[in-house]
Formats: sequence, C-alpha cells, structure tokens
Amino acid sequence: MNAIELKCGDCLSFLIVCRLHVEDPAIQSVSFHLSVRQYLSVGKRMETFSLLRWLLLAALVAKTIADCASQNFCNGHGTCQNTTSTCVCYDGWGSSNDVAFYKAPDCSLRTCPSDRAWADIPSSPTTAHAIMECSNRGVCNRQTGTCTCFEGFTGAACQRTKCPNDCSGHGVCVSLKQMARMSNALPLAPNTYYEAAEDGSTWDEDMIYGCVCDSSWTVGLGSGEVQEPEWFGPDCSFRKSCAFTPYSSTQANVFICW
Repeated sequence: MNAIELKCGDCLSFLIVCRLHVEDPAIQSVSFHLSVRQYLSVGKRMETFSLLRWLLLAALVAKTIADCASQNFCNGHGTCQNTTSTCVCYDGWGSSNDVAFYKAPDCSLRTCPSDRAWADIPSSPTTAHAIMECSNRGVCNRQTGTCTCFEGFTGAACQRTKCPNDCSGHGVCVSLKQMARMSNALPLAPNTYYEAAEDGSTWDEDMIYGCVCDSSWTVGLGSGEVQEPEWFGPDCSFRKSCAFTPYSSTQANVFICW
C-alpha cells in the first residue's frame, strides 16, 4: 500500500501552492495550485491511500490544474480550454479576431478598435497599411477598450483626420472620396473620382477629411456658376465679398470678388 500526502502551504495571488507526494519512486510527485474553495474541499492532509484512490485523486488534481484557476478562470471574459488550461477570450478581450499590440492570456484586458494603419512597415513592395489597433495613430486604453487618438485624428480607431476647426460652421467636413465627386469642391475639375483602390493608390480615400466651404452663390464650372466660394480657407473661416458689377455699357454684368 502506498502512502500519499498532500501538503499545501504558501499563497500566491489568491491561490494555494500544493504538492502531492507518494511514497513510491515510480510515481512522480506533482506540484499544483488550488483556489481557496478547492483547497477546503480537498483537505489539508491525506494519508494511507490505495493506489486506486491515488489515481482517483490524481484525476481530481489534473482537473484542478486544468480548470484555468491560474488564469483567474478567464475573468468572465472567455472560456477555458481544459486540455491546455488556457483561455479562449471573447471578442474585445483578446480573441483571435481582435487585432492588438497585446492580448492578456487571462482575458483581463480590453482590446481597442482597429483599422487601416496610417503608417507601418510594408509587407511587400506593393503592400502596406495593414489593419492595426487604433490605426497606429492612438493609444489603447486597456481598461475601457477605447483609443486615445493623437492630435489631428479622430474616430473609434483614430482612422480619419479631423477637419480644421470643424469648418468653422461655414462648410461641410467630407472625405477625399466624397470631395472628388462634388462639383463645388476645390480645386474644381469635371468628372473626377478618388476611390475603388483601397488596397492600393486610394488607401486613404475614407481616411483623409477636409472642408468644402459654403457659399450663397452656386460654385462650379457650369454656365452661370462662380469658380470661388463665398467662404474659404482650410477651415472656411474667411469670407469673400462679391457682387455683379457692370463690365461696360455694352456688355453684361460680371461677378467680381474682393
């Protein structure tokens, strides 16, 4: 009959360090951690067990070791893989779907939104701007799962630029993709577009934003349209004065701005 002894001692991060020892050189001693609840259920000391009872206790120990106790039971933000004692975290807590600089193995820290990187190391001569946490233009707050964007960038993943001064209340803030299709956006040009190549030349089509300024007259290249808006400047904070003025006694009035 083999004597078996279970000794538990020091506490480590709310876990109790235990060692299972059997008086048989053929059976290796085992060290493991128990939660306080598990420790109380197993007991402090066990002696004079048959080999069969030892095997049953070893199975209990194996289950204890494999229940993610050392990972704080995945903190309620994942499921335990008992065969490996590892956590499979939920989305937003470090899942395989999350893109993050760091993922906590015990699912205790949040990940942040991700989008196309503003700058990164190209993976090939024609491939760059991979999906990155906070678009490489912000810092992830692992407690809240939100990005703190660098100056000039905004969005859940810091994925777009801010319009200067929010266009001062005298314009609309639009992306390059939208701006290229607008007939009143400067510089004026007919039939233009900037889209459909997000993995290449127009990777920033929905990322760079700017102001298209307001005007009390129609701006464009068409007949009777004016080629300058009333409000102008990067943030639409300046204003032109314009009026129809007689060019000569024999010609129609012209639109002059000053």
